[in-house]
Amino acid sequence: MRYVLLVSLLVLLAACGPAAATDPHAGHAMQGDPMESGTLLDPPTTLVDFSLPSSRGGTLGLAELRGKPTLIFFGFTNCPDVCPTTMAEFQRAKAELGEQGEAVNFVLISVDPERDTPEALARYVEAFDPAFIGLQGDDATLRRIGRDFGLFYERQAPAADGSYTVDHSAAAYMLDAEGRLKMVYSYGMPYTTFVRDLRTELSG
Repeated sequence: MRYVLLVSLLVLLAACGPAAATDPHAGHAMQGDPMESGTLLDPPTTLVDFSLPSSRGGTLGLAELRGKPTLIFFGFTNCPDVCPTTMAEFQRAKAELGEQGEAVNFVLISVDPERDTPEALARYVEAFDPAFIGLQGDDATLRRIGRDFGLFYERQAPAADGSYTVDHSAAAYMLDAEGRLKMVYSYGMPYTTFVRDLRTELSG
């Protein structure tokens, strides 16, 4: 599994070119094996502020997420595999946390704004948990905040029937209660890892 993930990462970096290979967290001490437990950023990264249309109506920004730790994933509702798998792990993590789960934000930021309206996002994220939040990411905002997260996404050419997919990076991220990026998780991280780290964060 380590070998497959490493090869996948190298392929992604080669496809994305030098820009994607630039480490957005240079200058931070990075602890832990990302294949096993996620990567701790020490000190946490102060993020560029943003505000996006929300599945809950109106807009929601980084400021509104502060006060609780937050798990974030960038994806889209028509994603066939990576996105529903990650959202299912978020769902299991929240369930395992029990009452503590209400003290955590779980957020999907869409990289497909054309199809992922706030209404579409609401249907999607609430199918996993009614408290989950979907945000409609526009290209300008995603470009502005993407470097903080090491985000890559690219819409593919549509098929004859007009359908298309979006290639995107598959990491998940944990923000602390101050809205700073603290943990980065590679794709496939089990929900138990999220639970452990969130409990640590909630304990102060």
